[in-house]
Amino acid sequence: MKLPEDPLLLELFPEFIDGWIVDLDEQFLPAYNNKNAQDVYRVGHTLKGTCFQFGIDEIAQMGISMMEATKKEDWVEIYKLYLKIKGNFASIKKELDSQ
Repeated sequence: MKLPEDPLLLELFPEFIDGWIVDLDEQFLPAYNNKNAQDVYRVGHTLKGTCFQFGIDEIAQMGISMMEATKKEDWVEIYKLYLKIKGNFASIKKELDSQ
């Protein structure tokens, strides 16, 4: 994993990761369970923007994919993306915790 080079971003990175792990359960899951496409799209959009800022391009791309799947209301694909995103954040957290 490549850590952010900007000292401020590097300092905020662990909190950012922890925040997203919580937000996925608190924001994404209720929106998904209620089939609220607008809120799911917003989660994908926020993932895209914030993850690009922190240099986590792979998750940012998954945010874009989530936005596209939401436009099609492809709930199966959306949930698969959620699982991948959550797994990626968990892996990053594990790596940060081991440092």
